[in-house]
Amino acid sequence: MGTGRLRYPVLYENPDTFDATRFPKMRNEDFNNNSHQYVSTSAEMVAFGHGRHACSGKFLTSSELKIALSHMLLKCNWKNDESDMMLRFIENDAAHMTNPALKLMLRRGTEEINPNLDVDLELIDTDE
Repeated sequence: MGTGRLRYPVLYENPDTFDATRFPKMRNEDFNNNSHQYVSTSAEMVAFGHGRHACSGKFLTSSELKIALSHMLLKCNWKNDESDMMLRFIENDAAHMTNPALKLMLRRGTEEINPNLDVDLELIDTDE
């Protein structure tokens, strides 16, 4: 995925600084609330292609990524391998990404929220 345009100062304020609210702010400022979504395509946002060449599976991919990440965040404890001396990020004109050779340790943890939603049906009042 080409990420070079995501780092243009002309398009994004402080593009090299992480801002978790960058795109929600842009949606609030823009008259079109459907713009600046993860699956939106435009000349500025080409993660899923653009125009005739836009990825037809972008909505499915987006949903699958959210589900997988949610399960991993809920069920696992994450930790960087401190013995790993690899560069954390790889950066060039075309890409700015986490090093794919970076070692990350995951351990199954105790779930704070039960995603299976086991419910005792006797506790539900069905009489109305």
